[in-house]
Amino acid sequence: MKIKKILKKIFVIEGDVRAENFHLEVIVFVIFLLWGFYFLGSVPSPQDRLAGSDSFLHNINLIFHEAGHILFMVFGNRFLTVLGGSLMQCLIPLIVMIYFLRKRKNFSASIMFWWLGQNFVDLAPYVYDAHDQAIILLGGGTGRDMPGYHDWRYLLTAMNLLPHYSKVAFLVNVFGKIILLLSFIWSAGVLHKKFLFLKSKR
Repeated sequence: MKIKKILKKIFVIEGDVRAENFHLEVIVFVIFLLWGFYFLGSVPSPQDRLAGSDSFLHNINLIFHEAGHILFMVFGNRFLTVLGGSLMQCLIPLIVMIYFLRKRKNFSASIMFWWLGQNFVDLAPYVYDAHDQAIILLGGGTGRDMPGYHDWRYLLTAMNLLPHYSKVAFLVNVFGKIILLLSFIWSAGVLHKKFLFLKSKR
């Protein structure tokens, strides 16, 4: 019953549905759908290490990532400070998504859900790089050049998961892709309900 209630809530459409807004949202949906397929094709591997991180969105995510380090620094715990970067870049789209849900703007919320999935895909190459530390980080060097500077090298080592870095990166990547696929379904479902609503008004 709870799942049914949640589904009903996230697919509800706002009362004032206008044709011009609907058409604009369809265009936005197509853009994010095609863009999402690009991220669905990314693989955090040695051959394609930066796949998913060469989008301009990576630079936007990076702003929130670095802000997260500063914000979580107040807890006085190194693990939380380091984790705070990756955590913050995922929390921002989640917080905005919840905001739109509360405003009953479910299409906008579904796009934020898409951004959440993209952030996990964006993080996966960084997680994978914990072993080789070949990605150029802020400051111009790699993790090998600056010992202790690579977030996920430190995090996985602290959790005794460094030997399983590729599996962790794989899971992060897959989790992000699942969210992306669910966001497509969510967006399409909301647009379908709006289409039926507008059709009934003719």
